[in-house]
Amino acid sequence: YEHIANKIGSNIYIEDIKDKRINGYIDKDGIHLNANHGQEGMLFAVCHEAIHKLKLANIKGYTELKNFVMDVLTDSGVNIDSRTMDVINSYSDTDSLDINNLTEEAEEEIVANAFGSIISNEQAMNKAYALSSDKKSHLVSAIKSIINKLKEFLNKLSGYMPEVKTLKDDINAQIK
Repeated sequence: YEHIANKIGSNIYIEDIKDKRINGYIDKDGIHLNANHGQEGMLFAVCHEAIHKLKLANIKGYTELKNFVMDVLTDSGVNIDSRTMDVINSYSDTDSLDINNLTEEAEEEIVANAFGSIISNEQAMNKAYALSSDKKSHLVSAIKSIINKLKEFLNKLSGYMPEVKTLKDDINAQIK
Protein backbone atom coordinates (compact mmCIF):
# COMPACT_ATOMS: atom_id res chain seq x y z
CA TYR A 1 0.00 0.00 0.00
CA GLU A 2 3.04 2.26 0.25
CA HIS A 3 3.03 2.87 -3.52
CA ILE A 4 -0.63 3.96 -3.48
CA ALA A 5 -0.04 6.11 -0.44
CA ASN A 6 2.79 7.96 -2.20
CA LYS A 7 0.65 8.55 -5.29
CA ILE A 8 -2.30 10.01 -3.39
CA GLY A 9 -0.21 11.82 -0.83
CA SER A 10 -1.44 9.81 2.15
CA ASN A 11 -0.35 6.88 4.20
CA ILE A 12 -2.75 3.95 3.98
CA TYR A 13 -3.41 1.82 7.04
CA ILE A 14 -5.38 -1.42 7.11
CA GLU A 15 -6.84 -1.80 10.58
CA ASP A 16 -9.20 -3.90 12.61
CA ILE A 17 -11.90 -1.23 13.04
CA LYS A 18 -14.52 -2.53 15.46
CA ASP A 19 -17.37 -0.26 14.27
CA LYS A 20 -18.93 -2.32 11.45
CA ARG A 21 -20.47 0.82 9.90
CA ILE A 22 -17.05 2.18 8.97
CA ASN A 23 -15.34 1.05 5.75
CA GLY A 24 -12.59 3.58 6.30
CA TYR A 25 -11.80 7.16 7.17
CA ILE A 26 -9.24 9.86 6.49
CA ASP A 27 -7.38 11.93 9.04
CA LYS A 28 -4.11 13.86 9.31
CA ASP A 29 -2.17 10.57 9.38
CA GLY A 30 -3.68 9.15 6.18
CA ILE A 31 -6.41 6.82 4.93
CA HIS A 32 -7.50 4.06 7.32
CA LEU A 33 -9.25 1.02 5.82
CA ASN A 34 -11.32 -1.52 7.75
CA ALA A 35 -9.72 -4.94 7.22
CA ASN A 36 -13.03 -6.55 8.26
CA HIS A 37 -14.81 -5.29 5.15
CA GLY A 38 -12.80 -7.21 2.58
CA GLN A 39 -11.70 -6.03 -0.84
CA GLU A 40 -14.96 -4.42 -1.92
CA GLY A 41 -15.29 -2.48 1.30
CA MET A 42 -11.70 -1.29 1.08
CA LEU A 43 -12.15 -0.33 -2.58
CA PHE A 44 -15.29 1.63 -1.72
CA ALA A 45 -13.41 3.31 1.14
CA VAL A 46 -10.50 4.34 -1.08
CA CYS A 47 -12.92 5.83 -3.62
CA HIS A 48 -14.91 7.51 -0.87
CA GLU A 49 -11.81 8.95 0.80
CA ALA A 50 -10.43 10.04 -2.60
CA ILE A 51 -13.46 12.36 -2.86
CA HIS A 52 -12.49 13.93 0.47
CA LYS A 53 -8.87 14.30 -0.71
CA LEU A 54 -10.11 15.84 -3.96
CA LYS A 55 -11.98 18.51 -2.01
CA LEU A 56 -8.77 19.45 -0.20
CA ALA A 57 -6.58 19.39 -3.31
CA ASN A 58 -8.89 20.73 -6.04
CA ILE A 59 -11.85 22.72 -4.74
CA LYS A 60 -13.00 23.73 -8.26
CA GLY A 61 -13.04 20.13 -9.42
CA TYR A 62 -14.75 19.00 -6.23
CA THR A 63 -17.37 21.77 -6.53
CA GLU A 64 -18.22 20.74 -10.10
CA LEU A 65 -18.36 17.10 -9.03
CA LYS A 66 -20.60 17.95 -6.08
CA ASN A 67 -22.96 20.03 -8.24
CA PHE A 68 -23.08 17.26 -10.83
CA VAL A 69 -23.74 14.49 -8.28
CA MET A 70 -26.42 16.54 -6.50
CA ASP A 71 -28.13 17.32 -9.84
CA VAL A 72 -28.12 13.65 -10.86
CA LEU A 73 -29.50 12.59 -7.47
CA THR A 74 -32.20 15.28 -7.60
CA ASP A 75 -33.14 14.28 -11.17
CA SER A 76 -33.51 10.69 -9.98
CA GLY A 77 -35.98 11.74 -7.29
CA VAL A 78 -33.69 11.98 -4.26
CA ASN A 79 -34.72 14.66 -1.78
CA ILE A 80 -31.32 16.21 -0.99
CA ASP A 81 -32.54 18.02 2.15
CA SER A 82 -33.97 14.80 3.53
CA ARG A 83 -30.85 12.81 2.60
CA THR A 84 -28.67 15.48 4.24
CA MET A 85 -30.67 15.23 7.48
CA ASP A 86 -30.41 11.43 7.33
CA VAL A 87 -26.62 11.68 7.10
CA ILE A 88 -26.45 14.20 9.93
CA ASN A 89 -28.62 11.97 12.09
CA SER A 90 -26.66 8.82 11.26
CA TYR A 91 -23.39 10.51 12.25
CA SER A 92 -24.81 12.22 15.34
CA ASP A 93 -23.34 9.63 17.71
CA THR A 94 -19.83 10.00 16.24
CA ASP A 95 -17.34 12.84 16.00
CA SER A 96 -17.12 12.43 12.22
CA LEU A 97 -18.85 15.65 11.20
CA ASP A 98 -17.81 19.18 12.11
CA ILE A 99 -20.65 20.56 14.24
CA ASN A 100 -20.07 24.05 12.80
CA ASN A 101 -20.47 22.88 9.22
CA LEU A 102 -22.94 19.99 9.37
CA THR A 103 -24.78 20.58 6.10
CA GLU A 104 -21.63 20.94 3.99
CA GLU A 105 -20.01 17.91 5.59
CA ALA A 106 -23.18 15.82 5.19
CA GLU A 107 -23.35 16.81 1.51
CA GLU A 108 -19.70 15.80 1.11
CA GLU A 109 -20.60 12.36 2.51
CA ILE A 110 -23.52 12.12 0.08
CA VAL A 111 -21.23 12.92 -2.86
CA ALA A 112 -18.56 10.46 -1.69
CA ASN A 113 -21.15 7.70 -1.20
CA ALA A 114 -22.94 8.26 -4.53
CA PHE A 115 -19.97 8.84 -6.83
CA GLY A 116 -19.30 5.21 -7.76
CA SER A 117 -22.83 4.43 -8.84
CA ILE A 118 -23.23 7.72 -10.70
CA ILE A 119 -20.17 7.35 -12.95
CA SER A 120 -21.46 3.95 -14.04
CA ASN A 121 -24.89 5.42 -14.92
CA GLU A 122 -25.27 6.16 -18.65
CA GLN A 123 -28.01 8.75 -18.10
CA ALA A 124 -25.81 10.61 -15.61
CA MET A 125 -22.86 10.60 -18.01
CA ASN A 126 -25.08 12.01 -20.78
CA LYS A 127 -25.90 14.85 -18.40
CA ALA A 128 -22.17 15.42 -17.88
CA TYR A 129 -21.59 15.67 -21.65
CA ALA A 130 -24.18 18.47 -21.80
CA LEU A 131 -22.29 20.70 -19.32
CA SER A 132 -20.52 23.87 -20.49
CA SER A 133 -16.87 23.44 -21.50
CA ASP A 134 -15.53 25.07 -18.34
CA LYS A 135 -17.68 23.01 -15.98
CA LYS A 136 -17.01 19.86 -17.98
CA SER A 137 -13.27 20.46 -17.79
CA HIS A 138 -13.30 20.69 -13.98
CA LEU A 139 -15.60 17.68 -13.68
CA VAL A 140 -13.48 15.55 -16.02
CA SER A 141 -10.33 16.54 -14.11
CA ALA A 142 -11.95 15.51 -10.81
CA ILE A 143 -13.23 12.20 -12.17
CA LYS A 144 -9.88 11.35 -13.78
CA SER A 145 -8.09 12.05 -10.52
CA ILE A 146 -10.38 9.69 -8.62
CA ILE A 147 -10.25 6.96 -11.29
CA ASN A 148 -6.46 7.11 -11.39
CA LYS A 149 -6.32 6.67 -7.62
CA LEU A 150 -8.65 3.67 -7.86
CA LYS A 151 -6.63 2.10 -10.67
CA GLU A 152 -3.42 2.54 -8.66
CA PHE A 153 -5.09 0.94 -5.65
CA LEU A 154 -6.32 -2.02 -7.71
CA ASN A 155 -2.94 -2.51 -9.38
CA LYS A 156 -1.20 -2.66 -6.01
CA LEU A 157 -3.91 -4.79 -4.39
CA SER A 158 -3.91 -7.33 -7.25
CA GLY A 159 -0.28 -8.10 -6.44
CA TYR A 160 -1.35 -9.27 -2.98
CA MET A 161 -4.80 -10.63 -3.77
CA PRO A 162 -4.98 -12.52 -7.09
CA GLU A 163 -8.78 -12.51 -7.01
CA VAL A 164 -8.67 -8.71 -7.46
CA LYS A 165 -6.89 -9.13 -10.81
CA THR A 166 -10.15 -9.92 -12.64
CA LEU A 167 -11.80 -6.81 -11.21
CA LYS A 168 -8.73 -4.72 -12.09
CA ASP A 169 -8.67 -6.08 -15.66
CA ASP A 170 -12.40 -5.36 -16.10
CA ILE A 171 -12.00 -1.79 -14.89
CA ASN A 172 -8.85 -1.17 -16.96
CA ALA A 173 -10.66 -2.48 -20.06
CA GLN A 174 -13.59 -0.14 -19.49
CA ILE A 175 -11.63 2.95 -18.42
CA LYS A 176 -8.74 3.98 -20.59
